[in-house]
Amino acid sequence: MLTSHPAIRASCVIATGPARAKDALRGFVVAAEGFAIDPDELRDHLKARLPAYMVPASLTVLDPLPLNPNGKVDR
Repeated sequence: MLTSHPAIRASCVIATGPARAKDALRGFVVAAEGFAIDPDELRDHLKARLPAYMVPASLTVLDPLPLNPNGKVDR
C-alpha cells in the first residue's frame, strides 16, 4: 500500500514487536526520482486507505533499500 503513493518507488514494512502493540510496524521507503517524502502526508495517505492497526508507527526514508545477494530485501 505504501507504493500506491506517487512519491514512493520502493517500500518494506516489518513487525518489530508484539502483534497488538501500537508501534509494532515500521515502514521503510525509497523516494521516487524527483520526489521528496513528507512522512505526515504519507501517514495521512495510509490512514485514508488502511485500518489504524496497519499504519506503520514510524516511517524511515532510505536510499536504497538494503538487498541481500539474491536481490531480496535484507530485513
